[in-house]
Formats: sequence, structure tokens, C-alpha cells
Amino acid sequence: MERVAPNTLVWPESNSALGATRSTLYYKMEIEIKMPDMATTDSAIKILRWLVEPGQPVKRGQVLMEIETDKSTMEVESVATGILKAHQAQAGDSIFAGQVIGVVET
Repeated sequence: MERVAPNTLVWPESNSALGATRSTLYYKMEIEIKMPDMATTDSAIKILRWLVEPGQPVKRGQVLMEIETDKSTMEVESVATGILKAHQAQAGDSIFAGQVIGVVET
């Protein structure tokens, strides 16, 4: 078996002579989830509640939290699939667009 350096992606390759496929190695990445620009206001956005707790799996497009602006109540979705590692802002906090609100490990 061929040795591969850590953090190296090896893509599956067909080997018709052996009838085998090489395994794929993955490494973990942390992706910061930032408060999207809701384009409804320039004022602070209040986090009403988190729907996913740290340590739970999330899928891209899954609702992470409910927020409130001066004009409406909305949901914020995950931009990545993985494990939610941390909340960087808590329920009740007022934050601005672009601020990091959580971390997902892929």
C-alpha cells in the first residue's frame, strides 16, 4: 500500500488490472458561519434561539437559528455539512452582518 502524507486528498482511481479502487482520504476543516446580510436593515440583528447545539451534525441548508431584525423574524441556514463545533454568539445577543456566529467542522 502506498504511503500518503497527512492532509493529502487521494482521489479514487480505477485499477482495472486489479479490479480495485483506491480509498479516499479526507482531512477536517473548520468553516466559520457568518451572519448573512439580510438586506433589510443596517441595525443589529438579534439571535432569538439556536436550533442546533454544538456537537450535533448539520447539513448544508439546514436551519441553524432564528433571528429578528427591526422588520421581521427569519431563519439562518448552514452553509456547510459537518458537525457544529461552537456557537460564537448566544441567544439574546445582538450582532451585525458578517460577524462569525458559529463554526462547522467538515
